[in-house]
Amino acid sequence: FRYQRPQHLLSKFAENGHRVFYFDVILKPLTTSYEIKEIKKNIFQINISSKNFFDIYKDKFDESTIAILLENFKSLQTNLKLDPIIFIQFPTWSSLAMALKKKYGWKIIFDCLDDFHGFSNIFNKQKEENDLIANSNLVLASADILFKKVSELSENVLLLHNAGEFSHFNQPKTIQVLSDLEKPIVGYFGAIAEWFDVELVEYLAKNRQNLDFVFIGNTYGSDIRKLNTMDNVHFLGEKNYSELPNYLHKFNACLIPFKITDLIKSTHPVKIYEYFSAGKPVISTSIPELTSMKKLCYIG
Repeated sequence: FRYQRPQHLLSKFAENGHRVFYFDVILKPLTTSYEIKEIKKNIFQINISSKNFFDIYKDKFDESTIAILLENFKSLQTNLKLDPIIFIQFPTWSSLAMALKKKYGWKIIFDCLDDFHGFSNIFNKQKEENDLIANSNLVLASADILFKKVSELSENVLLLHNAGEFSHFNQPKTIQVLSDLEKPIVGYFGAIAEWFDVELVEYLAKNRQNLDFVFIGNTYGSDIRKLNTMDNVHFLGEKNYSELPNYLHKFNACLIPFKITDLIKSTHPVKIYEYFSAGKPVISTSIPELTSMKKLCYIG
């Protein structure tokens, strides 16, 4: 999926010699207790067999499902000689994590990277998140507002803002892109979802006919029908992380056009560091986490 904070953090652990076992977010019945495949060096995708189809974004674990998962975990733990830290970035995993902690004594780190209750497609996870915060050995928070929230339930909290991979974005690769666009380019890459301010972008595109607007990312959750009728607006879909520097270095300026919702108030955008790595001017709506950068970017 999109290369963001989870992928950055765990890739660095792998590069430093640690094994990373990434659990698929969809559980389902398998013919064996688990399946494993290598993604790249030291990073493995794990599918644990479950009694039913299970989506961590929508479903909740019950006792019988936890019991089956613990049983299937046994062979995984034995075969791979696991003595891990359980690193969680979504609260549905809390009951399974706490069961594993109780059985094996493994420690839990919860990386609170979003205000999960701000996503319209995710059912309420408040209880799971509170339990997870209270039972974790360490809680990370990606934004100031999240740090304040988790500090009310845990004393072991670390504020760990996002960052970007400077060396990846500092120089373009060799592939030529956007050569058919002759006007200066205002660009964006990332999710084009419910928090993406479509009306604001429509206004910009209508009033800046001398510019081309390029958007890279999945548009699920946004109504872009009107934007699609504008000659100076271009949606390119999702692009691989490895391709993004090529597009970024063709942008004359970069946008972060987010609505100021509760979700965005607790968002520390990775993309601003990626934009900065290429030396690009950045124009953003007034996201609270960017207040400290107001001398480095343009805030509307």
